[in-house]
Amino acid sequence: MKGQPGGSRDDATDFVAPASLYVHVPLCVSKCSYCDFYSISASTLSEGFEKELVEATLARANSLADRFGADGFDTVYIGGGTPSILSPSALERLLEGIENLAMGGSRSGLGEWTVEANPDSLRTESLEIMKRHGVTRLSVGVQSLGPGELATLGRRHGPDEALGALRLATQSGMSVSADLIAGVPIPGEASDYGFDADKLASFARRLKSAGAAHISVYDLTLEEGSPLALARGRYRFPTEDEEWESRRKLEAFLAEAGMRRYEVSNYAAVGDECRHNLAYWRMDSYLGAGPGAVSTIALRSGGSLRIEEPRDMTGYWLAAEKAAETEISSQDAAFESIMMAFRTSFGLDLGGFRERFGIDAEALIGDTLAKWGDRIAIGEPWPGCARSCGPALTGEGLDILNRFLCDCLTEIDRRRPRIAPEKRQSDFCRRGCAIY
Repeated sequence: MKGQPGGSRDDATDFVAPASLYVHVPLCVSKCSYCDFYSISASTLSEGFEKELVEATLARANSLADRFGADGFDTVYIGGGTPSILSPSALERLLEGIENLAMGGSRSGLGEWTVEANPDSLRTESLEIMKRHGVTRLSVGVQSLGPGELATLGRRHGPDEALGALRLATQSGMSVSADLIAGVPIPGEASDYGFDADKLASFARRLKSAGAAHISVYDLTLEEGSPLALARGRYRFPTEDEEWESRRKLEAFLAEAGMRRYEVSNYAAVGDECRHNLAYWRMDSYLGAGPGAVSTIALRSGGSLRIEEPRDMTGYWLAAEKAAETEISSQDAAFESIMMAFRTSFGLDLGGFRERFGIDAEALIGDTLAKWGDRIAIGEPWPGCARSCGPALTGEGLDILNRFLCDCLTEIDRRRPRIAPEKRQSDFCRRGCAIY
């Protein structure tokens, strides 16, 4: 079914209703040097384009919710791009429409609502609009607090502006998350570059002091074709050993500050996790609306249905006809579930896996679990869920996650079991898993 247009699957009884919604706002003031996400410069758009984009996105979100039986939403995440560059009127309309959709049905309330922002585009008026419509969480793209690194990354803000944005958001009463990028190079030869292993930890300390309750630290990935990738020869990158040392010092500080590593790139105290992202890592059903967004709907028959919205701003009004749909096989969905679960400190829910796929996870990756025994632990309970604890990677295991996943995939390919459970009436993805 790859590449089929919208509406290619009609068996509504097989869908697990989504409880999470992602909205993509692919607008930026300018493109960062490392970025490969779908976005365009807002300055290139005609007057009135924001209104058309917002209305089309809301219409698509409502259409998808109707198709897949969404009875309101537990979590909403508005990302980009830079949603915070929307004009006050466009932001107000977007939030109003999402609020009406999310609070529909029988749900008593929206558990978590996140909006992404950049420090240079965050304004008091926008924060007031967010609060008025029930936004609970702000994710601020800081990326670095080093002036040289910010210039290398093509960011438009400085360190003081970033910290000021965090304080402003915290004062508004919302929970605040901040992003950092590890492994940022600077111009010059290797001999000119004195690596500072304490830098990431010092950045995190300043973010925490400014009010960040959640910190994400992503390794720099050079996407082919991005400006930074094309100019890589003019930069000196830290070595693996230097990055490892920097990570160890970062984690030591965060642990001391009460923020544990609950996912390979995310740190927070218990209770401050990003609930929306937990839905991804649990492989729950979720909807995605807006140009370039993705939906994944779990099927009771074991697989998944993935819908990719067109990366076309001018043609998004026809998204329902142009979205590509792919049915993910039970075997591939099983590997995706393993891959996502082992990104977290919560690990793989063995009972839930067996219920969805009709096979024990040990029958797929038992040899790998045995091989990695010294880096396998019993995971934490999933936040807000009745799911049982299962195997999870230790911190040392998370540091080399890709090696573990390669071993899992190799073993699954070798065994190639037939995963074809009968249809079940129970809703695997929502079983006892109230988000709030």
